[in-house]
Amino acid sequence: MSRFFLKLTKISLWVLVPIIFISGTKFNGSNTGKDFFSGEYIFQTSGVLNQNLMGIVNFETITEVKANGERYSILKLSLNNLDQSEKHTMQFLISKPDSFGQISRGTYDINKSQNSFIDNFDGVFGFADIEILGELPYFAKSGEIQISGIDEASLRGTLKLKLKNADNNFFDINGDFVAIKKQQ
Repeated sequence: MSRFFLKLTKISLWVLVPIIFISGTKFNGSNTGKDFFSGEYIFQTSGVLNQNLMGIVNFETITEVKANGERYSILKLSLNNLDQSEKHTMQFLISKPDSFGQISRGTYDINKSQNSFIDNFDGVFGFADIEILGELPYFAKSGEIQISGIDEASLRGTLKLKLKNADNNFFDINGDFVAIKKQQ
């Protein structure tokens, strides 16, 4: 009887393993099957928006000079959906005076004093335009973006933010991303 089970197990493995490879199934510890090394993100939301947001993400780094000559290092994350049924765009800017060096690994908090689009600031500023929530943009009010790795071609991180619009509607958003450098 034990030989029967041994043969059955071997045959099952010979059938199952090729099926897994042929199907392209990924075992990466997530239930989404997304490979975050390719410039994509997946975020979970709660509040007025309760769903996953997925798409492509890229980044660019720039240095800006204020009128008074003060220099700022800025990292811009741009996120756009892939699926046309969930239209959304988001942008997050991390800025700090250039005297403190370039944007690197670390945790960056939301700049709570900003309520609109701005030029130069110290901290994180972000906004989201999500079609199913109406025309009012949502601005990041609290939370953080953590950069766990950055090089010339990619940036890996997580974000945990609360976004709010002018009507005091809000949603929380959190998840992981791996951004690729924007081609100039």
